[in-house]
Amino acid sequence: MNQRHGRSVEWYKQLFANEACINGDITPCLWNSAYRSDSRNLDLMPHLRLIYLIRNPIERAWSSARMALGRAEMQQEEASDQWFIDHFKSKGSLARGDYETCIRQWRNVYPF
Repeated sequence: MNQRHGRSVEWYKQLFANEACINGDITPCLWNSAYRSDSRNLDLMPHLRLIYLIRNPIERAWSSARMALGRAEMQQEEASDQWFIDHFKSKGSLARGDYETCIRQWRNVYPF
């Protein structure tokens, strides 16, 4: 049994077993060891089709900031302007908004 993140590949494939439905998953637009998908998925699911949705980058950045506030157990009124500036300039926020690089990395594994 092939294990990935504590669950089997078979378990994951069952999430998408109903061919009458359009199924999917979501992943951050980061390409690192924590989130990396690889070409083995093409072998496991040869009919895999990807749809890459690009969100308005400003809305995406604000959504990320609001999620970070929640993780920090803060309200928006408690965060300073500098907190938001630091968040928007953070490595993770900039990487998630770099759609060109994200698409290039996906295309290296899933050519289309």
